Amino acid sequence: MTTPERSGPTPEWSLPRATYRLQLRPSFGFRAARAVAPYLERLGVSHAYSSPILQATPGSDYAYDVVDPHRINEELGGNAGHVPVLPTTWMRLSQPP
Repeated sequence: MTTPERSGPTPEWSLPRATYRLQLRPSFGFRAARAVAPYLERLGVSHAYSSPILQATPGSDYAYDVVDPHRINEELGGNAGHVPVLPTTWMRLSQPP
């Protein structure tokens, strides 16, 4: 089995010191997740993950009711909002202390 090619920098993997789950919803989307990354880092969180990010029923608070698995949820910021979150949040929270 071969490893799929990745685009962009690949962070060095490490064991989590502390994890945090972000509950994304229309009132707390990708922009808000990006904004709390420094705060989570100060708390000692090394790895973060989120609720589903795929296109859900409009107005869904939890996003487990996916209606289009090929699209990033527009109410969370869509693809344009999602792309900038990844490097900021992952790189900030995956760096060793």
